[in-house]
Amino acid sequence: MIGKPLENIKYPVYPLRGYTKITDINGVVKVYTQYKMYIIDDRNLEGENLGERRLRLKKFKYPLLKSICTAKDVIMSTKKVFIDDEGTIFKYVKTRKARLMYRQIAELIRLPFGSTKILVRGINSPFIMAQEIPNVYAYAGLLQIDGGYILYEVSQKKKEDSWRKV
Repeated sequence: MIGKPLENIKYPVYPLRGYTKITDINGVVKVYTQYKMYIIDDRNLEGENLGERRLRLKKFKYPLLKSICTAKDVIMSTKKVFIDDEGTIFKYVKTRKARLMYRQIAELIRLPFGSTKILVRGINSPFIMAQEIPNVYAYAGLLQIDGGYILYEVSQKKKEDSWRKV
């Protein structure tokens, strides 16, 4: 199992839970739980990514219950071991600190399908949240990582700038 920094993760990723052992023998990735053996991926099957290969698995398919599509969700996940879209199992370990700063929201724009575009004062690129944000939220908490920003949270009141381990 390898460690991966945020910038090298191929999304979506899926957290692995409740296992006792993971093996990768001859391209077949198996997960052993307390009760059963499951297959997560078989790289010998046709398919460009994990999803295409899993569609061809016939039996003992490990249930991937949740998909994670953003760096913020990986950072905030309680799980540490994931499988990415290429079928690579990796461990995400928080190894560095990122500045968490709060900036005023300039505008909340409603998008189709219940999403919200958030424009933040002093930041040139907008942020998209996959949920509707009420207008009572006036501040955005932003993680500053490698010269870019990740939307961490929205808040009604301005909070003190701080640090988070990512």
